[in-house]
Amino acid sequence: MIFKPTKNTPYNPHVCIKINNIPIKRVSCCVFLGVNFDETLSFKIHCQAVRIKLSKIMYLLRKVKNILPVWSLKMLYFSYIHSILTYCFICWGPLLNKKHFNSLEKLQRKIIRIITNSSYNAHTADLFQKLQIMKINNLLGFEYGKIMFQHSHNMLPYNLNELFTRNNASHNYNTRNKNYASIDKHTTKVFHFSFLCAAPSFWGQLPVNLKTNSKDKEIFKKNLKKHLLSNQ
Repeated sequence: MIFKPTKNTPYNPHVCIKINNIPIKRVSCCVFLGVNFDETLSFKIHCQAVRIKLSKIMYLLRKVKNILPVWSLKMLYFSYIHSILTYCFICWGPLLNKKHFNSLEKLQRKIIRIITNSSYNAHTADLFQKLQIMKINNLLGFEYGKIMFQHSHNMLPYNLNELFTRNNASHNYNTRNKNYASIDKHTTKVFHFSFLCAAPSFWGQLPVNLKTNSKDKEIFKKNLKKHLLSNQ
């Protein structure tokens, strides 16, 4: 696959990639580890695939909502819906445009109404709090927080860790945030909306005590979830 800008860039038929002298067929989308990568990295096709999966599960939830208690429906939510939404979310979630991201938000709200057996137009803010379920935008923030915590404690694989630039890369001062990631200068929209920019920006907005008092990854995840739930 050859990636290109989102603008209508003309296709150059003379571009040909070969492996062992065998031409590789050009495609506009391919599936890699369960994620649909399109040639513009908009992840529009992957978003559509996620919506189809969620819609099927939503149909099943409607069928059993009057049979199973709320705690069982919540268990089904985390077993199926949550895992679908968060699978490689940090890769494709930040690059979705507002229209497609909103479509996932709407589906999640519909599912929450089904679990709580609420009316089709019920406000969902209290329902999310009651179920202690994070909204999709906070799910993305949760992924940002996890990867930044691992980066600051050198827990990431080497290749992934090297994608980030630390604040102390340009100076030798022993500052409080020296081990935290900084945002590199960039000119492309793809980089600007990717987790390489969004995650350090989110990390910088978190309370200092949340980042410094949580020495263990699991404790940090627990505290981060509490923080996000209390502010959604």
